[in-house]
Amino acid sequence: MNKNGFKLKFETSEKFLAEMPSLLEKIVLQLRNEKYHIIQHNENMITFDDYKDPLSKVRGLISTSKLYEGEFEFFKEADLTKIKLTYFVPYRMFLIFLLAIIVISIFTDLSDLIMGGILMIFFTIEIFDQKSISKKLIAAINCSGS
Repeated sequence: MNKNGFKLKFETSEKFLAEMPSLLEKIVLQLRNEKYHIIQHNENMITFDDYKDPLSKVRGLISTSKLYEGEFEFFKEADLTKIKLTYFVPYRMFLIFLLAIIVISIFTDLSDLIMGGILMIFFTIEIFDQKSISKKLIAAINCSGS
């Protein structure tokens, strides 16, 4: 997973009563059920993404029902296991379109900047969608019998 580049980083976490091996199994099962691609997986971390082919990385303007990419980390705290989900939201395509709109509006009509505002609204919605999806993913792990 390339953590560099045009991506915003977000984190969410949850504490579980279950032991790490059991949570690890639940997360792997949940990721496979939701058809994520598991990149790396060991006893302390699972890295995953939703990139099935190179062209799917360009889908920046299309809101999806899945996270683009992320990483689960496990921490032992007393008799609880803390799971931290770090996920990334790419913004390269949004930035390219926004810059294109600004350049076009400079050479044509400044009222074209309204399109840039609309684009920013779509990007904000995308961020909230990704946050909601991350919470649902953790809730699904919690509901699968912790």
